[in-house]
Amino acid sequence: MIILNQDFKTIQLAVYTTQEDEITWRSYRRVLPYLLVNQTEKIKTKREMSEYLENLYEAYFSVQSEVIGNLYITSIILTCIHPNFVDDPTYFDQIVNLFKAVVNPKHNLSASIFEEEKRNLIERWQTLKENKQAYGFQNFSQHFYVESENKISVGGRLSDVKKMSYDSLNQVIDAFNDSPRSYVFNGRFSQELITELNSTFTESNSNNVKPTLVVKRKSRTKTHIDRLEMNQALLYLGYRLPILRTDELNDAAILFNTILGGYANSRLFRIIREEMGLCYAINSIYNNMQGSIVIYAGVNQKERDKSIAAIRGVVHHLVTAGITEEELNEAKENQIHSLKSSFDMQSFQTKRAFSSALFPPVLTLEKRIDKINSVTKKDLEVVANALEFETLYVLQGETDEDNL
Repeated sequence: MIILNQDFKTIQLAVYTTQEDEITWRSYRRVLPYLLVNQTEKIKTKREMSEYLENLYEAYFSVQSEVIGNLYITSIILTCIHPNFVDDPTYFDQIVNLFKAVVNPKHNLSASIFEEEKRNLIERWQTLKENKQAYGFQNFSQHFYVESENKISVGGRLSDVKKMSYDSLNQVIDAFNDSPRSYVFNGRFSQELITELNSTFTESNSNNVKPTLVVKRKSRTKTHIDRLEMNQALLYLGYRLPILRTDELNDAAILFNTILGGYANSRLFRIIREEMGLCYAINSIYNNMQGSIVIYAGVNQKERDKSIAAIRGVVHHLVTAGITEEELNEAKENQIHSLKSSFDMQSFQTKRAFSSALFPPVLTLEKRIDKINSVTKKDLEVVANALEFETLYVLQGETDEDNL
């Protein structure tokens, strides 16, 4: 159990459950937290839950599902106004009892809510093309992570969602209740409130949970083109970078990506967007759980080939010519500023507390800044030399220009 005594006007009660990832159960695990935050044994409908939360001074639940290495992680967070601002001696008890009921579900959840959430998940799949960037990334992942389960959405496949049955739900609930769990409570709690939290919630096997991270497998270089009714072209360039969060070069890889396309003064943004005017959006994302960097750009379809060549040219120059001391120092300042700013955000603090426990040791802000400042140009050269281009995926409008 982690208690963060931080000064916010709200408090957060969070639980993180971890289970071995199984593709066939992803759809159930994705839908389960949405079922839990909309009902309890005493609160039977979504409307009743909404009214109950409203009466708790606009308290609200948030949920998230993610896959980290071999683990499927589900989080449920209840955010509510701090008890110090409420003139009701039973308020904190109500909050604690509600959260306890939600994260310790019983059998026989509402069948109608299950069917509604199943329909919602199916609808999100069927309307994915309307969000062209998300649709493009989903298709890109199919090709880039071709030999990995990362190509499958955290919510499973549409075929799996359609097969979900209410009759299997109790099995999913049992697995959720039996899974290792960690609690994070964030807010300025009195000793009395801490005692109540400790007596109400018990962690199970949380110290034994350690994810196994595996670098994306090497694959041959490939190009894929898909078409939709659209005027622009969306480009996704996938690079293998065999450096993970647990590696010594993790901070160097983060800074390398920052310089490449991770912020507004990155090379890709300055050169491709500002100087050449080839795109309306461009960035790069380093995934330190899978060992990859993905570049995304939205470009005029007529400038597709020129844009691809220019982007790859920027990456090639960064790898072969290296970076300047000024770029490195500016990237460090950007990362340190983002890190400091995140400590003012309650939800970031809550998530970081769990993530740090998952990947020890837990570092103070000062230690994290020291690690960032200790990165050298030589470290970035090692990162750059490890970068391997593998996949180009293009989502574009109908055209005869397919050769790349």
